[in-house]
Amino acid sequence: MKEVPDLRIVDQATWDAVKQKQGALNKKAQSGFWNARRPKNLFSYLIKCVECGGGCSSVNATQIGCSSARNKGTCSNKLTISRNYLEEDILGALQGQLMDPELCALFCKEYTEHLNRLRRTRIDATADQRKELAKLERERVRIVEAIEGGLPAEMVRDTMHSASQPA
Repeated sequence: MKEVPDLRIVDQATWDAVKQKQGALNKKAQSGFWNARRPKNLFSYLIKCVECGGGCSSVNATQIGCSSARNKGTCSNKLTISRNYLEEDILGALQGQLMDPELCALFCKEYTEHLNRLRRTRIDATADQRKELAKLERERVRIVEAIEGGLPAEMVRDTMHSASQPA
């Protein structure tokens, strides 16, 4: 590629400043809000098993089934449904039922609030898990320091056992 300075519409200093700003924005976009995991599918986290009430998830690329039946074995519902059929059926019903603009707006509002509640719950759980991990790490460090300080192992055993138990 050959540079043609006569065709520039901005000076080099402005160009460099903009490129630097874009680089900072790209770094910011790679973390935080923009990096938050979004649902991969239209009805992710919303489909429930009719038998156990547990969540449903992808069984393969095209089918959805009960997660409790597949992962935990606590549900006997081994049936699956085509994701395309399910989405078309739900969207068709919503379109038929929500032709009234007020009902459609209410549905959108409730749907968004529900997804936001699910995300907050997941974020809160992650924060709680990080706090618990930090607490256990501090406890581990204290135990190692006690052993290094010459505390007999039998005195440390009870503390180690209690630190390994879930809160």
